[in-house]
Amino acid sequence: MTTLTQNHIDAHCSNLGISREKLTDFTIPDSVTNIGNSAFQNCTSLESIDIPDSVTEIGHGAFNNCTSLQSINIPNGVTKIEDWTFQGCTSLTSINIP
Repeated sequence: MTTLTQNHIDAHCSNLGISREKLTDFTIPDSVTNIGNSAFQNCTSLESIDIPDSVTEIGHGAFNNCTSLQSINIPNGVTKIEDWTFQGCTSLTSINIP
């Protein structure tokens, strides 16, 4: 897998027996190089996300409406962050970009 999509997140949630709205944390696998458009959109309980160094791009609206996300660390390898990536992240107080 190189691009993490909404379908991957939905499948992960399904395996846990929860809806995407109940996902509280997620560790992106090292095999991912791109977080796709709207991948985590409406994961309103997402508080913690671990993005590996392998990720180079974060797509349009990737974390749109993740209202519980408080901080995020962007790895050194990320060269592109699309627009609206953090729209609606009303609890977001810190973005660490090296």
